[in-house]
Order: sequence, then structure tokens, then C-alpha cells
Amino acid sequence: MPDTTSAPRPFIIWTLQRTGGTNLAHQLTLRSGLQGTQHEPFNPGRMFGHITEQWMRDGDRDALRRGVDEICQRGVIIKHCVEMVPWEVTEALARASAAAAYHHLFLYRRNGLDRLLSLHFAQRTGVWGPGMASTASGSTAVDHGAFGEVLPVEKLIQHEQTCVEALHRAWTLLQSSGASPIAVAYEDIYRTYDPAQPTRVVLPLLRQLGLSQSETDDRDWISDLVGKGDQGTRDRYHDFPGAAELAKRVKAIAPFTPDAGAASVEVRLFNENHPWILRCVVDVLPEKVSAGVPFEVGGVAVLSGQAPGGVTLQMRSSEGAIMVPWGLPSQRMAREFPQGVNPGAARFLVGGLFLRREQDRLELMLCAADGEGVKLAEIVRAEIPDYSRIYVESQDRLIFDVGGNDGADTWYYLRKGFRVVVVEAVPELADNLRRKLAAQVESGRLIVEAVAIAEREGELQFTVNDEWTEWSSAHGSPKAVAGRGRTISVPCTTLSGLISRYATPYFVKLDIEGGELAAVESLRSLDAANLPRYISWEMNSDFRRIVDHLSALGYRRFQIVRQGAAYLPRPPRPSREGLEYQCGFTNGMSGLFGADLPASEWVGMAEVLQQADACQTEMKARRARGEKPGWYDLHAARDDQQPLV
Repeated sequence: MPDTTSAPRPFIIWTLQRTGGTNLAHQLTLRSGLQGTQHEPFNPGRMFGHITEQWMRDGDRDALRRGVDEICQRGVIIKHCVEMVPWEVTEALARASAAAAYHHLFLYRRNGLDRLLSLHFAQRTGVWGPGMASTASGSTAVDHGAFGEVLPVEKLIQHEQTCVEALHRAWTLLQSSGASPIAVAYEDIYRTYDPAQPTRVVLPLLRQLGLSQSETDDRDWISDLVGKGDQGTRDRYHDFPGAAELAKRVKAIAPFTPDAGAASVEVRLFNENHPWILRCVVDVLPEKVSAGVPFEVGGVAVLSGQAPGGVTLQMRSSEGAIMVPWGLPSQRMAREFPQGVNPGAARFLVGGLFLRREQDRLELMLCAADGEGVKLAEIVRAEIPDYSRIYVESQDRLIFDVGGNDGADTWYYLRKGFRVVVVEAVPELADNLRRKLAAQVESGRLIVEAVAIAEREGELQFTVNDEWTEWSSAHGSPKAVAGRGRTISVPCTTLSGLISRYATPYFVKLDIEGGELAAVESLRSLDAANLPRYISWEMNSDFRRIVDHLSALGYRRFQIVRQGAAYLPRPPRPSREGLEYQCGFTNGMSGLFGADLPASEWVGMAEVLQQADACQTEMKARRARGEKPGWYDLHAARDDQQPLV
């Protein structure tokens, strides 16, 4: 939770060039009233550059430590670009500032491509800020000098790798030195299409830094900050020859994320059947949260007629409680729960929340005026994945994850103790999976197949959606071209061919944007003994034909699962599939499978087709109302000990 009582302490902004740090540091320094310094003061030629120059000249570590310690004892504000000096200087600054009780703010970019293009533009044109762009950006020198040469792709890629590594090392070193760094992404301040997003992100930072004043003043200050952060040249960056090649190469670099890989946040619901409550849904925004990074919690809480008057929502932690803004409009709840006390105003949203290493849970409470409370949910940091650890369930069964994307489902299956063959047609994503899960590949627990699933063996044309990679497709899906798309040639195979090559999987997850029918049709060539026991696929217009094919192959039980973190069933306790693992599912994950799915929700073929028709109708209605339509997965099972018709 934000600390709203601490007085301003000196702070360091740890960042990279072209990340908005100059603007942010200048505005924060003015607001703090503390002594500032020249930006990047340890760069050679700057006000503290003599310390760096001496280190580069004689390598005297003691002199470096003494010089940096003396500066940090002054309590001056510093903006430090980690890639501009030798690592040893950054290391000395991290240790000295942690010992001097500095605050630490990391300002980073999620989109490394935009930063690299912006940096190259600035280096080629001399346009480094808004005041310079108005005169230079329209000149002939800029138009022809900057954009007339091919980008030095290899040099820029090496630079990005160096930058990401330096940020990771600085963050980890500060934490190991006892500091509690906080972080914010450039895109959340300067590149968001939600006008309220900068306020939601920066307000808690002001509180953490002890710089918050009145709410009105804080909001005005944030508006002024955002208005000064754009030099108006970014629309030109993709004109550079070679920009497309750079975009492909950058995707292979894992970006900086605080904690060297953000952990999932798990929402654990309580008292869902309490007599005060008709409906409670809690979601975390964003889905991945790191220690020191502010996030939001939203959802709905619909009260029944049995709830007392004057009930409030509070978020509690070891540091105290804050009121949760509640009463936002909710047309959907008004339709679904007309008998409720507050259905038309049941939504809530609270921002500026933190989960630190030493504070591992928040509690969302429904509080009555007489002090009685009902806990609705706990928000906890889920297990940080240890991708090197090997898990093996008792039967050592196999799963096919067809459409692996970022590997979230793949890791879930591995963590449950299954062996996995993951199929991912986008070459960059397949390479990322091999790197991230290298220990699993080396141990033989994971095989990465960089192929597309089709109705034949060979090669095909595959559309890669560079903005939403999970929508990439070889089957004409319109979502594949909803954004920046490109077409590549990739090898292809059939689902039955994979089974013949690797043995019969226990479960197959299909998420291949239109290719599910071809995958299921290929199963007809297999003997019954070689068919997977469970199979799931994302519902699309072919759902009736897919159900027909599966029914003919002996699949007798079906279940529809609405997707999205707020709707996925939570893992049963104890688990009925594989090893015990209380996974916090995120929006990109498919959720439970097999026997872990609610037993009461399995139905026969006739009923599942009726349910699917109803889901399709509801999706169209949501779209007509201007809402997100949502999506559904269908599951089928061959273990028909209790046939359903």
C-alpha cells in the first residue's frame, strides 16, 4: 500500500535513454524542493563524470566507492541511465544509494522497438526533446539524412540486450542491498489511450516518494507532466529502412520486467455464498505484477436484501486500510440481478496498490457500520516460476499444447508434472519458449515444435500478428490481420502426425485460430487406442462440425468454459489431475482440464450444442451493446464410464 506519511527523501531514477526520464526527473525534482543534479551526472564530461573517468583510467575500486559514497551522502536527486557508464559505476551507485536510504524509481519501456527507433532518430538528427523537434523535424536534413540509410540492426540489438541486462542487474542488486525499488513503464505515462491511466499510475508513485500534496494538485501536476513528454516525431520512426527486420529481431529479446520476471497475482475468493452477497467477481489489472509496481483491483460486488445499510468496501493490509471506490455503473449486473440492492452500481476499482516482498497479501473486505466484516477476497503473489525445477506426476503422462504463444499454459502443465509437446508456428515465439524453458527441454520434459497444424504435411503461408501474437493464424482468421501483420512460410504437419511421432497424449489443447477443425479431422486416421482422453478447443463457427467429428470418435462428454481470468474455474483442492498446484490463471491461459474441471458441468452432445448456440447468441448481444464479446473453450472427454446423451 502507498506510504502517504513519509517526508521527501532523495531518490534516483534508474532508466535508459529515450524513456522519458529527463522530463520526469525535472518535474519530480521541482516538486520535491531537494537539490537536483545534471541529468546522467556520472557520464564522462558531466558534473560527476570525473569519478567514472578515473575508474576507466585506473580501475581503482576503492576510489570509485569513496567518490560515489560522498555524493550520495549529499542527498542529491539523480537520474541515471544505466547503459551510459561501465557497470561498476552503476553497481557502486546502487550500493551507496541503498545505504543512504534513497528511494529508487525504475522507469522502463515495455516496447524496446520504439525506444531503439527513437534513440536512432535522436542520434541521427540531434532531436532529443520537444523543444528541438519543432525546428528540426521538418527539415530536409532530417527527412533525407535520418531516413536515407538502413538501420544498423545488429548494433541496435546488441545495445538493447546490454540495456535490459543492466536494468535487471541494478534492480536485483538494490533488492539484495535491502532497498525496495518501485517501477513504472513509460507506456503507462506517455503512451496510453486511456486518459485516466497516467493518474492511476503516477499518483501512487508520488505517495511512495513522499511528494503527494492535495488530490487536485496531484492531478494537475500529472496532467502537466504528461503534456510535456512528447516531442511529436514518433510517427516517422517506422520509415527507417530496416525497421521491419529490427521489429522481428527485438521480439527475441526478453524485455526488462521488475523482479526479472513478474509473478502472477492470484485472487482467492471467500464467502461467495454469504447471505449478503449475490455476485462477487474480483480481477487484478494488469495480470502480472512485480514487487514495487503499482497495480489495480477491480470487479463487482452485488449485495442482497439481507445486507445491512451503509456497507462499504475496504482493502486491508499490514499497513492499514483504504476505502475502495464502489458504485460504478454496471449494466450487466442490473440485468442479471434485478433483485439486488445495488446491481446497477456494483462495480469497483481501486488503484495504487502494491505487493512487496515483505507484504505478501491484501484483503478485500465488506464492512458494516457496526464493525462486522466479510472477507471477499485475498490478493496474493503467486509462486514465482522456477523454470529450472523438474516436476513429475505419478503416471508421467503427456500433454500437447497446440498454440503455445508465451508458454503460460505450457508451464502450467509442466508444473503439474506432465511431459509436454508445445506447438508454436511463430519462429520467434518458439525460440523464446526454448530459451525460457531450456532446463525442461534439456531434461526431456518439453519438446518445442516450430510448426503449424494443418490438414497435410509440408509448408504453408502463415500470418503473424505482430501486435497480438496469439491471433496469428494459417487459416484465414480475420484477427490475424487486426494490427501489424506479416506473412511467412512455415513447416506444417497434422495433429495425427504429431501423435504418431510422439505417442498418445492424455490431453490436447488446441488454440490455433481457425485450424481446430482440420486438427480434429486428422484424428480419424488413428485407432481408438491412440486418441487423447481429453481435448479442448476455442469455440468458433466450426463448433458443430467439430463436436460431430469427436462424437463419431467416441467422445461422449462435453463442457463449455468461459475464458478470461474472472470466469475460469479455480483449481480444486486437492487436485484431481497431476501434482497439486494452485495456479492463478491469467487472461491468456486456458485454465483447468480433464478431471480438474467441475464434474457437474459435463453434459452430452445434444445439450452442449444447445449451450454453444446460447453462448454464440450472448456473444453477439454483448458485441451489439458495445461490450467485449468474450470467448469460450469447449472440452471433450472419451472416458465415458457414465455416458451422457
